[in-house]
Amino acid sequence: MLRNIIRRYNSSSYSSNKLVLNCRNININSNNNNVCLNRFSFNNSNNILANNISHQYLLYSSYSTTNTTFNNNNNNKKDDINNNSSNVSLFGFDKYIENELKNQFNVLEATEIQKKTIKPLLSGKDLFIVDETGTGKSFLLMSSIVNDYLRNYKLINKQSKQQSQYLSPNYIIVTPNRELAWQYGDWIRKLTANIGSEQQQPAVAMVVGGQSLSSIYQQLKEIQPNIIIGTPNYIYELLVAERLSIDSLRMLVVDEADLIMQAMSRNSTFREKQNRKKHLPEGVKLIIEINKRARSRMDFPTSTHQQQSSSSTKDDKKQQPTKQQQPLITDKSILSLINPLNKNTRQQQQRKVREVEDVDEEVKHIYQRTVRWFQTIYASATLNLRNRKYIDEKDWINEDRVYVTLMSKQKEDLAVPQQFTNRFVPVVSEQGLLNALVSKWIEFQPTKAIGVIPNDGSVDKVVQSLRERGINARPLNEFMDFETFNITGIKDQEKRQYFKDQIASERKAKEHTVAKERKERSKQQHGKQQQQQQPTIMEEDEIEIVKLPNMNDQQILYIGKENAIRGVDISSIGHVFILNITLTMSSYLHMAGRSGRMGQKGHVISIYNALLSRKYEGVMKLLNTPFQEDT
Repeated sequence: MLRNIIRRYNSSSYSSNKLVLNCRNININSNNNNVCLNRFSFNNSNNILANNISHQYLLYSSYSTTNTTFNNNNNNKKDDINNNSSNVSLFGFDKYIENELKNQFNVLEATEIQKKTIKPLLSGKDLFIVDETGTGKSFLLMSSIVNDYLRNYKLINKQSKQQSQYLSPNYIIVTPNRELAWQYGDWIRKLTANIGSEQQQPAVAMVVGGQSLSSIYQQLKEIQPNIIIGTPNYIYELLVAERLSIDSLRMLVVDEADLIMQAMSRNSTFREKQNRKKHLPEGVKLIIEINKRARSRMDFPTSTHQQQSSSSTKDDKKQQPTKQQQPLITDKSILSLINPLNKNTRQQQQRKVREVEDVDEEVKHIYQRTVRWFQTIYASATLNLRNRKYIDEKDWINEDRVYVTLMSKQKEDLAVPQQFTNRFVPVVSEQGLLNALVSKWIEFQPTKAIGVIPNDGSVDKVVQSLRERGINARPLNEFMDFETFNITGIKDQEKRQYFKDQIASERKAKEHTVAKERKERSKQQHGKQQQQQQPTIMEEDEIEIVKLPNMNDQQILYIGKENAIRGVDISSIGHVFILNITLTMSSYLHMAGRSGRMGQKGHVISIYNALLSRKYEGVMKLLNTPFQEDT
């Protein structure tokens, strides 16, 4: 029905006198030259010579041993990256970054969540960051990565030369979609564009779909990126193929962590749990692999099974009973299975449960949590307690992690921000959906807006249908250069051209395959339509088509799929059109959050099949949002 048009088509050593593990805070005394980093402490009378920085995390703005100088092309002045005389302003970042944030991004004041996050972020602590959409969480993390790179440029550059035969990034950013990955990359390049020379700029690369993995790997070898941004599946494939190393990793950022980790509900069925064990999400597999490699560098077992086996012979009382001890099956024992348990039987079962729990407690006591040399950050507007507990219990974050949020415990149950207006429009057909969209477009007259379609929809078909009705609709990723992003980071012109030709060849082969599949699919659908009976709803031909008289090029409607728009920040978006999507509380908040950024007003217009009215009403009730449908 409504889905006909929206359907699938588609280690470390230092020359020092003293080494103390587990130093969690950063303290710097310039007089005594005592430097305590976030996980290691050094006492050196002269200076610190870094042979390998993979266990070092130099974050604090007062640290001034590298004395790296960068040149700003705009004013031909040199900014001392480690000169802390006037560096602290908005975020406590380097003076150069503060200036660029103002000039390039017009950032004049930090948001409340940024103010609360910056102190633990710069201290090197692992973090959970949770706040409403559009409050600058991702932007702060991006700026922090650039800040850390500039302050430690010499050390990072020295290590990259020692490990030039490997892909050994210093920073990895994991995103659920390639659109958000591109946004991170674009931000970083804009922020670092005016650094004195290309050699001083961080090398950035994307690892996302659209190209073959072998082609991406060849590009990465040429770039030798300091920062890798990508989706979990591609990063995981590079890691297990031993083409990517985490030895030099300084920061791991998992953005939109709830969508990547996909923690199961406690109400999940047994079949769902078994299916989850067999088919882990790509994000979970990636974090498991990174954690496995981090623990392999420690001096303790990598799993609880090894620890449990080593302690299983301690207590003879907890061994399994022998055959002689096992009871015989009699009529009385069969009756005990049918009749309710008596008091003695119940006590025996409770005693067995307590013994098992004692064994589990011993295993938990023996297990040593991982202490990572890199900082790990999980961020999302909907990273609820279930997801945080899942990550914490799996030991995917350091034990001293910090939970940063502005939400109270009462408010943590998700709610729609107050700056949003919400409209609900039920329809009964495809033409009705498109007519309602055009009508609301005329009513609100937006300059820029986003239209969200289901994940199994066709962006191209929706764009085409809307343009026929006079709306300037475009694909969300139209301005995102996924194919050429990495190529622009390659300095050799001949190699650039080689990769461009390779991408063009892959694209041509892919288009041929897709066209063939569409042709076969259309034949199958045509045959099914002839066999099916006519629908009972109003015929499409009987509905009058609503069109705009002229297309206004100054008004743009970006069309993207539900997962593709997650985390994307496009300036001046004031309206979001949700088109026939089955809602959840989390999905509605993330879709609505594409507008109303940084506290601005936002308008959310949901147009959906009338059969979903009760579902929408239930979700709005859970979000404490008034629900009234337009007639």
